[in-house]
Amino acid sequence: MRLFIAVPVSEEARRALSEIQSALAARLPDWRWSKPENLHLTLAFLGETKPEKIPLIEDVIRRNCASVFTFDIGFGGLGAFPSARDPRVIYLGCSRGEKELSLLAQKLIPNLSSAGLVPDAEMNRTFRAHLTLARRPPGLARQKAAADLKSIIGEESARPSIASPAGAVVLYESRPSASGSEYRPLFRLGLDKQA
Repeated sequence: MRLFIAVPVSEEARRALSEIQSALAARLPDWRWSKPENLHLTLAFLGETKPEKIPLIEDVIRRNCASVFTFDIGFGGLGAFPSARDPRVIYLGCSRGEKELSLLAQKLIPNLSSAGLVPDAEMNRTFRAHLTLARRPPGLARQKAAADLKSIIGEESARPSIASPAGAVVLYESRPSASGSEYRPLFRLGLDKQA
């Protein structure tokens, strides 16, 4: 099973993000766009994991996130990974809530790692809260992708900010399909509401 832990995006935010994706897709038709229902903020990527490890993962999530209060996330700032010169992923960054998401990841990853649940490559990666909007397909040349994306990234600052509450931490299974990956929630821990 291919697993990851993430904070889901609210339905209202998904609708607004879907409109942004549609506008961008009209200008970047060659890219593979994430399904709006798949939009999330990854906290920890676990990769291929044996099903019998799921109770251990659930326990790590409970122990490290049970006392976390809900918080707001604001989205804004279009970018590309690994860089604008070699864009493989188009993402939307966080204008609010990045610190809280980073703290959640910092709580989870060491505990998952000590249980042998995080791939070594993930341990060396700097956490950066983001929503993956699109991926560059194999047939799209790097130079063309970079040139097409250059003007769009500059325009993004004019877009209105989109917000979503961070109300849960979810363990997802990623299943490949002909139309792209499908994410199935396996475990959900609701975050505490502030008094």
